[in-house]
Amino acid sequence: MKIWKPISKYIYVLIILILIYMMLGIVSSMIPNNLIEKNSKKSAEYLLGEKDCADILVKDTSYKKEYIFNYTNALMLNTAYSIDENKPLQSFLLDRKNYIPGVTEVFNKDTQYGLISASNYNYQNQTGEYYHVTHKDSSMTIKESFEYARYWHGYLSILRPILVLFSYEKIEKLSILTFTILLIICTVLMWKRIDKISSCLFILSFIAMDSFYTSGSINEVTCFIIMLCANIYILLKYEKIKNIPLVFLIVGSITNYFDLLTLPLLTFAMPTFIYFLLKTKDEIGDWKEYIILFVNIAIAWLVGYGITWAIKWILVDLICNRNVISIALKQIIYRISSSEGNIKFTYNYVLSKNMEFLGNQVVYFTAFISAIIMGTGIIRNKNSKSKINVPELLVYIVIAILPFIWYLTLKNHSAIHARFTHRLLIISIYAFWMVLAKIWGFDKDEKIINKKKFKNFRQL
Repeated sequence: MKIWKPISKYIYVLIILILIYMMLGIVSSMIPNNLIEKNSKKSAEYLLGEKDCADILVKDTSYKKEYIFNYTNALMLNTAYSIDENKPLQSFLLDRKNYIPGVTEVFNKDTQYGLISASNYNYQNQTGEYYHVTHKDSSMTIKESFEYARYWHGYLSILRPILVLFSYEKIEKLSILTFTILLIICTVLMWKRIDKISSCLFILSFIAMDSFYTSGSINEVTCFIIMLCANIYILLKYEKIKNIPLVFLIVGSITNYFDLLTLPLLTFAMPTFIYFLLKTKDEIGDWKEYIILFVNIAIAWLVGYGITWAIKWILVDLICNRNVISIALKQIIYRISSSEGNIKFTYNYVLSKNMEFLGNQVVYFTAFISAIIMGTGIIRNKNSKSKINVPELLVYIVIAILPFIWYLTLKNHSAIHARFTHRLLIISIYAFWMVLAKIWGFDKDEKIINKKKFKNFRQL
């Protein structure tokens, strides 16, 4: 299966993507700031609410407590507001916050650690900063800007044009609407192209995680939207896809362009799951073929994600004369470290923090649905081990444990940002339910399985 030849095809695609990213970033940075001034002020007022610091918004839903990370939402909006339209290329590459031409006096470069607030504050206050920057409050004039150049901040190419039309309050509603429409389309396609049980369990996993509520956060919804779009593309174009690793190379690259290291694993795990559900619908392959295919997809996604990220560092260093490559590498080491100050991040600590934000209700709901699957299987007497496609289940089990590997690898990041990294467990929940459903043969009612081993995968 010569899926990596010629390599030039992958290089060519990445070059095209980078050129598109640059064009989108520069064009969106050329939007006059006076066009987003009004909605930026409204957005800051809405985020801040009645609190001096609303970086973490806690709300009781009908199901569980949700922690909205407004810290990053405010940062993204501040970065959009701080673009200098007269220097679009430099602005897009440096990605500053708190920058006001003629006012800013101190220019802080990107560091290996997280962003801090201006010296006006004695604590982290992204929402407060955004408010005072947009309102140009004379009692709290902020003269310090901070670069965040190690990320692409591709969301700016969408956020800045939208801010011309809407404030953040309406952007939240638009985000929820977009997410809901994409989720419905994906679920319907799964119902038609795969089977009813996979589609039902898919949407149930989103309900379990209260994803409809959190989809209003532009920080947290980004990877969900990329993931759903990738799912829909694979569901629609499955028969015509000749090179699935190339698809995942593109998905990985797009993820790095738009996301700020929130939930990138979603855009690999869920589309991979969908692809294998389609792949194994009428085929039984041996474990070597499934594993080789899975590894190729994983490598392609990682290459797309990693190279896209590295190119941003190189561009900033070459064009803006910064030392972002060194800073970014130190940041990676920092994020995979096992400590923060005096706090030691053992794996048990990291896992418990994420489970804490997941909530007992989600665990109970997951157990409840699992019991229904197994109970129904017993009643229907569907437990026939001879029908189990072990290689297929092996892939799903690997996908199910990916969030736990993520927590182990990025201990620092997963502990500090457990408020949103716990949402990666939607992967494990869905995969666990599907493994149970496959074991009990729920999908056998809706398809005829070819009993012969599928020895020759078509050229991908």
